[in-house]
Amino acid sequence: MTMLNILVVDDDRDFAESLIEVLALEGHQTVPTFSGKDGIACLKKNLFDLAFVDVMMPSKDGLDVLWANHSLRLKTHIVLMTAYNALQFAEQGRVLRALDVMQKPFDPGQITRYIEHV
Repeated sequence: MTMLNILVVDDDRDFAESLIEVLALEGHQTVPTFSGKDGIACLKKNLFDLAFVDVMMPSKDGLDVLWANHSLRLKTHIVLMTAYNALQFAEQGRVLRALDVMQKPFDPGQITRYIEHV
């Protein structure tokens, strides 16, 4: 499997660190950010293959990050994450070309499927 450069954007540091551990065990390089604003800044500065982005964050949220990726014509595949009802974000995600909307907590097998897709 090819090593991917993956961005994790989540204001819940414990959740972000758990996801990063799973990704690191699979041999991927990860960059954590803990706000939508920092996530957008990282997208503008670095090339990422994949990003896992929490929908509900203060100030800039996951949809803002997805919109920035779309409007800047970046090639990062984005998986939105939410602990709320994923269906309420699915349509917005589809319009802005999100890879998927993932329900929290995650299943490590689901993470592997996203990586294989990319």
